[in-house]
Parts: sequence; C-alpha cells; structure tokens
Amino acid sequence: MNTKLLSWRSLDDGENPLDDYGEEGKDGEHERNTAKNRTVGLFGEDNSFNTYYGIEKFIQVHICSFSLSDCLVEGGIQLHHRGESKHDKYCGKELDLAYLPVQNEDLIYLPSCSNDLKSLSFAHCSSIGKVGLKNLSHLQVLVRLDLSYCKNICDESCSVIKENFNRLRCLKMRGCNISDAGIIRIMEGCLYLETISFGGVIKLSDRAIQAIETNLSLMNLIAELDLSRCTRFTNESLISLLEHDGGVIKSLDISYCTQINIGLIGFKRNFTSTKCHILNIRGLTGICNSTMSWLSDGCKYLKFLDLSFSRLVDDSALSYLSKGCTRLSSLLLTKCTEISDSGFADFIFNAGRNLKTIVVRNCSQLGEFSGMAIAKSCQKLVHLDIFGVPRISNESLQKIAKGCRWLEYIDFSADINSLDLSRKARVPRIGGEGIRSVGQYCKGVKVLKCNGASMLDSRGLMGAMLHCANLIVLHVRYCFKIEDYAVMAVSEHCHELSDADFGCCVKISDRGIIGLSQGCRQLKKLDLLGLRLLTDKSIKLLARRCPNLSTLILRGCEKLTDISISILSKCCRSLTVIGGISDFSVSKLHSCNLIRLVDFTNTEASYGAVANLARQLPFAVKVPARCKISPVHHSFRQYKQFVKYHDFLAIHQKNLSKTIRAFICKRAYIKWRRIALSSCILIQTQFRRFEAVKKLKAKHRGHALKILETIACMFKFVRMKANIVGKVVIIQSYCRRFFARTQFC
Repeated sequence: MNTKLLSWRSLDDGENPLDDYGEEGKDGEHERNTAKNRTVGLFGEDNSFNTYYGIEKFIQVHICSFSLSDCLVEGGIQLHHRGESKHDKYCGKELDLAYLPVQNEDLIYLPSCSNDLKSLSFAHCSSIGKVGLKNLSHLQVLVRLDLSYCKNICDESCSVIKENFNRLRCLKMRGCNISDAGIIRIMEGCLYLETISFGGVIKLSDRAIQAIETNLSLMNLIAELDLSRCTRFTNESLISLLEHDGGVIKSLDISYCTQINIGLIGFKRNFTSTKCHILNIRGLTGICNSTMSWLSDGCKYLKFLDLSFSRLVDDSALSYLSKGCTRLSSLLLTKCTEISDSGFADFIFNAGRNLKTIVVRNCSQLGEFSGMAIAKSCQKLVHLDIFGVPRISNESLQKIAKGCRWLEYIDFSADINSLDLSRKARVPRIGGEGIRSVGQYCKGVKVLKCNGASMLDSRGLMGAMLHCANLIVLHVRYCFKIEDYAVMAVSEHCHELSDADFGCCVKISDRGIIGLSQGCRQLKKLDLLGLRLLTDKSIKLLARRCPNLSTLILRGCEKLTDISISILSKCCRSLTVIGGISDFSVSKLHSCNLIRLVDFTNTEASYGAVANLARQLPFAVKVPARCKISPVHHSFRQYKQFVKYHDFLAIHQKNLSKTIRAFICKRAYIKWRRIALSSCILIQTQFRRFEAVKKLKAKHRGHALKILETIACMFKFVRMKANIVGKVVIIQSYCRRFFARTQFC
C-alpha cells in the first residue's frame, strides 16, 4: 500500500513557539536559536532529514473521540462546562496534530484515513496553509477546526474555509496572519458558527466586528466569542455589537484589549438582560466604576467575571456589581489594589452566596472583615486564593474553615517578590491554629499552599494532616519551623500526595524524607531546596520507593554526593528536573531518556560533561555559557516522542513475533512429544506383553519337560525294578532248587 509520508523540516527563523513551562519560558529564545542545531542528535551527524513516518499510521494511533461540550480552564480554575448529553450532535472522532511538523502535502491522504472526522487541530503547525486546507475539502462532516498560531494561514486560506467548511460550529484562529477581509469571508460562508476565536489577530478592526454582527443578526447562533489581545477595533464597534445582537453571546473574552474603556456600555439594558455567563475583561486598565454599573444592568445571569489587573476598580464598582450580578460563581480580582476590606466584605454579604471560586491575589488591603464575610456568606466555596494577602489572621481562617466546608483549594502564601520592604506586607499572619482548623473542618482539601507562612509550626501541620486524607498538593516553602515529625505525619495520613514542596525548611533531615517516601508512594514532584541535613541515605530510599518521581529539586543540599544522582538515574527513569553534583553524576544520567531540565549551576560539573549529556538526551538542549540543560521546542519534543513511540512499537513487534514463533514451536514440540510418548507407551506395552508371553511359554515348557523327565525316570525305575525283581525271582528259584537238591540228597 502506497502511503504518503510525514516529512520533517527545521523551524523557521521567525517562528514564535509556545513554551509550556512557567519559569522555563525565559529560555524560549535560546531554544529557538538552537532548534536547528539540536537536529544533529536526532537525524545523525550529516544533519540530513531522512527520518519519515507514515501519517496514516500516526492518525490511526492518535485519533480519538471528543465532544464539543468541553471545559474552558484557566489557571487551574474551571470556568465553564456544558455537560455532554446523549443526543450531542457534535460528538465524534478527533485528531490532534498540534505542534507537529505537518506539511501541506501530508494532508492529501488524511480524508482517506478517516473520512468521518469531526474535530481537527493544527495548532502551532506553521507549515499549514491554503494548499493544505484544500486537501481537506473531502471532510464534509467537520464541525471543529483549530488553526491557532498557524502563520501561513492568510486571507486566501479563509476563502478555502468559506468554500469547503461551511458546516463548522467551532473555529479557532488565534494568532493567525489574517485581516478583516479574511474574517468577512469566514462570516459570510460559515453561517452556523457557535464558537469563534480570533484572539491575538493584530489586524482585526471594526470591519471584522461588523461582519460578526451581521452573522449574529442573520443566524443568532454565536455563543462564544474570543477577541483577546486585539487592539485595533474601537469602542463604538463593540458597543454596536453588544447593543444590537450581542444579547445571545454567552461567553465573551476581550482580555488585554487595552483600547476598550466605555465599550462595555453595550451590555446595558433597561428592562431585560443579556445571556452572558462568562466575561473576561482581564487587563483592561481603562475600565472604571461606571463600567460595573452597565454590567450590573445587563448581565443578570453572569457566572464568571475576571477583573484582574484592573487597578481603577474600587469599592464602588463592587457595590454596583452586588446589585445586579447576584449569580456569580467565579470572581477573579488579581492585583485590584484599590479594593478595601470593608468594600469587599459588603459585596460578599450582598452577592456572594453562589460563589465557588474567589481569587484575590495581591489585594493587600483585604483583612479580617473580608474573611468573616467569606465565612458567613460563601458556604459553597471550593477555590480560595488569597496569595499575597497578609492581613487575614488565624481567627479569620478558622471562621472560613468552619463556614466553607467544601473547600478543595486554598492558597494563603506570602508574595516573596513584593517590593514593599515592610514585614507586614510580606509575611502572612496565619499560623498553626489556622491551618489546623482547615484540616479539621475542610476534610476534602486537595491543594494546600502556605509558602512563606513563617508562623506555621510542626504541631499545626500535624493537626491539619490528621484529617486531610485526600490531599494531593502541599507547599510549605520557607516555613522554617517545620520539623521531621511533621513530615512523617504527612506520610502517615496523606497517601495520595503527588506534589510536595519543603524548600528551605532547614530543620528537615533524613528521618523526615525517609518517612515521606514510605507513606507517599505516588509522589511525582518534590522540592527539597536548601535542605542541608539531607544525605545519600534518604535519597536512596526515596528513589526506590517513589518510582513515579518526575521532578526533584536538590539544589543547596550540600551533603549529597554523586551516589544520590546515580541511584536516581537507575530507579527513576522519568526524571524531569533534578539537581546535579559532579561529572560522575552527569555520566549516570544518560539512562534517563526523559530528562528535560537539569541545572548544574554552582556545582562541580564541567561544561563538556553537560554538553555530552545534552547530546544524549532526546528532549533537552544545553543552554549556552551555562551548566544547564533546558527543554527543546515543543514541536521538536512532540516529534521525537512520536519517533520514540514508533521505535518502541518496532521493538515490541519484533519481540512479539519472536514470542509467537516460540509459542508455535513450543506447541508443535508439545504435540510431537505427546505423539512420541503415546507411541513409546504402545511399544512398551507390546514389548511387555511379548516378554510376558515368552516367559509364560518358557514356564509351561519347563513344566512339561519336568513331567516328561519324571515319566522317563518312572519308566526307568519300573524297568530297573522289574529287572531286579526278575533277577531276585531267578535267584530265589535257583536257591530253592539248590536247597531242594541238597535235602533230596
């Protein structure tokens, strides 16, 4: 069968990859510059791209079912979910080719591989363009298409979408190189669109907004609209869209559209309300208190609101919201520094009964009143993030724990990067009593973060862990009072713990880490930064008992030697982040093929050893002028995983064929052996019968001979007796004659 091959080429110099790591994103520029050089370790020393794999086999392996009713998740918070029903029309097969080096010619055979595809994703596939979309024209049932960050998608590609994919329900074109003309063509041809994403389209202006408005007026179907980071359309066009036909939009994202200030006045209604449930206006620095009054009048059904980084929003804005938006379930107010403690408390009392998610990160003015209001009004609260809010004390946290017993996520960490030099602005007032109450009343807590809570002691942590059997994430970095017996209490009660951070808890020694490894066997991430009392003994047991460990930070552990790294390389083959020691440790890491990030800064490791390790690892590359290995570009990583997966399949296919051959040979041998054994048994039986008959005949022959010999002896005896008797008779007759003669004479 002739199969079109999936080819691989180097990244363009102007490509902007998306790094999926937080702190690692700083090295993204280096990864782009070294992406081409990294191909030497993959394709050989001649740097030739001769590795190909069939796209049909890849499709058959990676195709899966999906539903258009998916979740929108941001920052670990569930924003929106429409449950799947039994009669969902948009359920079908999905193929995700995101980040892979797919070419236009590779898509010719895609319809023949699976003609009933309903969802297709080409996110970050920079080579896909007009020709590739034409090759997909046979996919008549396609309802979901993702072309995010495909740089070759232009206005001509939009014409292809208009002609061939007029049944689309969901279209995502974030970051594409399209203009108003392309968007107008899409709106004219794809009349059944329900989800549209044009986020990051720089050329989008008022003409595109008018085209969306026209589509809405005709079909009235668009429910989700993403215009984030589009800075060229004006307030007037947004007002017109929201006033005339925007009432049916359920989800609107205009985050970081910094030109918008009065555009949200389009939500204002006199006697009715829009159907908007999700509104993301994150980073709109121009909105003010009057904007909230418009939302209060026109968004009565609003459930999710993100006002993060809106520094002009204050207590008046919250008072406006409390009058109309009483159905809010998620509220994000990150760095809204103008909101006071009393103003937020009043809002919670008036409109916080349905809140399940509250994020008030770095709202430094919040304090005791806010905590009391949350405890009394937010009984359905599940997610509470008060990161960088130091004025909430133990008493407030105790009341929150008693009133909000459904809490699953709580973060009251200190903002260690704050520019305020005062101690009150950085260190939270929560200690052992507050954390103990969280564990006592909120027994379903899964995530607990209290980094920088220097008042937290071992007794408080032990009291909390007694009831937190479902805990998955525990971060207590910079909690200097925590000791070994607190860590052992964690291991005794939290067996499902997968992410733990004990960085800079300097009183923890080998005893605590050994106990942690004994009880928490599902650990995947562990941070032991700066634990100077640790030795190789604890790391040895940790590596053996926690085989799923993928992230381990050992920087600053001065007593560890190369033995720890060598043991980790043998027992934990999927390590992603570790701390190194010397060149011997570096040489032992060659067996860990899945390592992506290793930092050997301030260690005895040499540049040559680190460079050699980087050449051996398939998913990592060395950072120039530093003893550090960082992840390669995401598309490289996906492709190499694909190559490695096929190598894995090839190896196991060979092993399987050998096993099948051995099994067949074994069955044939067993069958032959059974036949041989049965033949041997028959032969032995016949031989035994023959021997028995032979012995019986010999026995009967001997008996007959004995009888014949006896008869012969008897005949001889009788004959001899007769002879003797005859002779005796003759002698007797002679004797009688003799005596008779003597007497007569």
